[in-house]
Amino acid sequence: MLTSLVWKLLGSFSALFLTGMLFGNIPLLCSSLIPLIALVFSLHFEEPHEIRVERIENKISAWINDTVEIKTKIEANQGIGIITVADTLPEHFELKKGNNFHVFWKGFSKFSETLNYKVKCTKRGIYHIGPVHVESRHFSGLHQTRINEYPMAAELVVRPRPLGVKRIRDPKIQSKVPMPIAAVTKLGMLTTDFREIRHYCWGDPYRLINWKATARLTSNPNSPPFVNDFEREGKRIVWMFLDASPYMRTGTTTENAFEYAVQAVLGLTQFYLARNCYVALYVYNDDERLLLPDCGRRQEYKVLKEILTVEPKTKAHHESLEIAVEKCQGHVKGSNPYFIIITMVRKDNIQELLNGVRRLRKISRIARGKPQILIIHVSGYCIAARGLYERAAAIMLEIKNNQLIRLLRRSGAHVIPWNPKRQRFTHLLLVGLTQR
Repeated sequence: MLTSLVWKLLGSFSALFLTGMLFGNIPLLCSSLIPLIALVFSLHFEEPHEIRVERIENKISAWINDTVEIKTKIEANQGIGIITVADTLPEHFELKKGNNFHVFWKGFSKFSETLNYKVKCTKRGIYHIGPVHVESRHFSGLHQTRINEYPMAAELVVRPRPLGVKRIRDPKIQSKVPMPIAAVTKLGMLTTDFREIRHYCWGDPYRLINWKATARLTSNPNSPPFVNDFEREGKRIVWMFLDASPYMRTGTTTENAFEYAVQAVLGLTQFYLARNCYVALYVYNDDERLLLPDCGRRQEYKVLKEILTVEPKTKAHHESLEIAVEKCQGHVKGSNPYFIIITMVRKDNIQELLNGVRRLRKISRIARGKPQILIIHVSGYCIAARGLYERAAAIMLEIKNNQLIRLLRRSGAHVIPWNPKRQRFTHLLLVGLTQR
């Protein structure tokens, strides 16, 4: 499609030609041929078209704060003019080298170039880089500019770095970070020893349903069926509860309490799975994200996949820790697991935490004098503090929280305050150590 510049050139030619004819001016007549020749020459060529866009890599995996290289190949066979290429980046990413916006010149020969730039992955998640926007402009401006969008989205998976956890080898010290010794899991290998008949719970295999007992013992048609429960082999199990409340957003978009909590979950998951433990994860205040207890690399992959997409809520969600425990109690009753709660202790949620701890003690067989509930308190105020005065205010707020932490410890839970700015997660095992 032609632009209005064509009519301007035709108008210039007509005005000069008629004026030269009227006054019999030969130089003026010759000058009128200049816009006409330029018009005919320009219309002989088209703007760049038959453009082909190709991603060098369609799927990229990286750790958080890594720098990745994005390459996009652009080819054009026909036309002469300017080709402008723009690649869409996620808003949290930082451009480190090169540019995701570039202008190329397409001459008479075949065009082939590569858009190359590097970005820093500043936030975990699954992102799609693209689509690629390509604008082709005629070299004279006589043709309309073509704007095309190529859905060549490259998937970029940014994984959070797990914070390394190591056992302390000194036999004279006893760490209060739990290491299961003889806990019994609900998902161990089934034995032939019959245990009891109980109601069906979500996640039970269908083959365990006792239809005869269900028909004989059920009077209400809406009640769940009965299943045969057998004794299971003893295994070690850890339940982790991750808080996704709005106050976990304390800090910046890329560095807040929740991001550090996610890294702690990954570190603890790897720590316990490497020691042949079963690990379960429940993200409360986030629409019932539940991973049942399992072990091995498969469970590590499930946990990583689950937390890649989870984000703390922007509005308050009415799902307290107590409600989350009630939803999991069918898989916890009769076992002796360790519970790890990763949250940010505040005055607003202290009562919910106390109720949740009491509920955990009721549904599990906790050894007398050895509470098996651990609460990791992520210090969000210290994360958000930037200047000297803000850091002083954050310390005052954490001192104010000490009274709340004492209440949780009296309820039978170990509480470990964690300031990611000053304390590495590896040192988490060194907090609250006691001599044997």
